[in-house]
Amino acid sequence: MVLVHHPTMKLLLIIILLSLTALSHANDFKVIIRQANLQTLDNQLVVNAQIDFQLSHIAKQALQSSIPLVWNIQIKLNKPRRYLWDETLFKKHIRLKIRYHSLLKRYQIHQGSAEVESYSQLSTALQRLGQITAIKLNPNLVLPITSNYKMSMTLYFDKEALPLPLRPEAYFKAAWSLSSKTYSWRLTK
Repeated sequence: MVLVHHPTMKLLLIIILLSLTALSHANDFKVIIRQANLQTLDNQLVVNAQIDFQLSHIAKQALQSSIPLVWNIQIKLNKPRRYLWDETLFKKHIRLKIRYHSLLKRYQIHQGSAEVESYSQLSTALQRLGQITAIKLNPNLVLPITSNYKMSMTLYFDKEALPLPLRPEAYFKAAWSLSSKTYSWRLTK
């Protein structure tokens, strides 16, 4: 049995133990855009995506306390340029929201301006929230045949939508890091 008597060694041991604890919980929660694509539907460009929501324990507790969780999806269409930053041809924001209605014992989801949908199970509600279908892009948007384009989608967790007493915790605790990485793909005509 090794006893640690030196103060520096004790501090180092505590830091190592805390970091190992943090690493063991690092994959408990995440938001991932699994796939996204651009299609033509009724002569209009639409975006479809599949997003996986794995909420942290603290986010689930907040949801069970009837605190809504809100994300903003940002969809961008860029035209790559050789010497300057990419030109943004189109940008759209869509709001996703899930809340628990305690009287009805149902999870309600909102996807942009679509109607509210209601589910009895959290897993089912999160699965449906992550099914993004036929988000219409600008109807006046015409893509020239000879160009390459880059689409990107990012999901941002809206910490400002949380109640005021919960916001400081949301900014400093990793359990509230519920934004996705940017998912990008190239379009070639």
